[in-house]
Amino acid sequence: MAPSVLFFLLAIVIVEIVIGLTLNTWIVVFSVKNIKNRSNQVHLTMGLVKFLIQCVMTTQATLWAFEPQIVLMKEIYLPIDFINLFLICCTYWLTSWLSAFYCLSIANYNHQLYVWLKRRLSAFLPHLLLLTIGGSLIVSIPAFWVISLDSEERSFKNATLGAAQGSQTFQFNFLYLIFYLFLGCCLPIGVTLLSIILTIGSLLQHIQNMRQNNIDFDRSKFRLYFNAIKTMAIHLILSLSFYVAEMLCFTSDTITINAKTSIGFLCLLSYPTAQSVIIFQSNSKLRSVFVNIFCPNSARITEPISK
Repeated sequence: MAPSVLFFLLAIVIVEIVIGLTLNTWIVVFSVKNIKNRSNQVHLTMGLVKFLIQCVMTTQATLWAFEPQIVLMKEIYLPIDFINLFLICCTYWLTSWLSAFYCLSIANYNHQLYVWLKRRLSAFLPHLLLLTIGGSLIVSIPAFWVISLDSEERSFKNATLGAAQGSQTFQFNFLYLIFYLFLGCCLPIGVTLLSIILTIGSLLQHIQNMRQNNIDFDRSKFRLYFNAIKTMAIHLILSLSFYVAEMLCFTSDTITINAKTSIGFLCLLSYPTAQSVIIFQSNSKLRSVFVNIFCPNSARITEPISK
């Protein structure tokens, strides 16, 4: 890869890191101060996980770009892969629990299981977050035994001399890969999708009931539904994009910097930043406090307009 392209990608990575770490740090600080709110407990855990995943992936990408031989050391790539798998599994499940929390807080159904979950989720949520961390740890631990590095030499000749080129490929145990993708990726994405479907169904049911009873349309409740569905849908799109980026990196033929791996790493590195932006967009209190502290002039300008 040309040095100019490499430095351009590096500049993008630096900008993403600065924005992502700043937003995630603020999410953590705000959530700690408002820890009694159940959604802030999820935001706190997500902020910590995204902060760590951005640091680890940035370190890995930097080593990959400038010191690739270090990444090939077993003492380096095994701990990094384990931490990546653990944090990725955590972030998928935390996103799904946040979507489930939105759904159970807003949607209304009379099914006994749904009513039971709606009543118990608020009290069980802290235990659920701990269970997510513990479960992700258990799912990721086998990485130390199922990931290996294959090295082979391919010979090639040109008009003047013969040479050999080394090729290194990370190998994953197929059964473990299926196990991890199902429990760590597909299942939480399914929970997020189910939460969106249930919330949309509840909204349509609410609209139908208002029409049958000739009740005026409640715009505030519709806005609440719409914002929740929009937030969950964006989280789902980001999760799917992150999943595709994982596949681009995991299916790379060799440990080299090329267009495929570069696009994959850029998508992976931008995921924590994008999720932080979505959390800011969906939480008005978090957004207003951030604006009042870092942009007080704009807050004073918009204040008379809001009145």
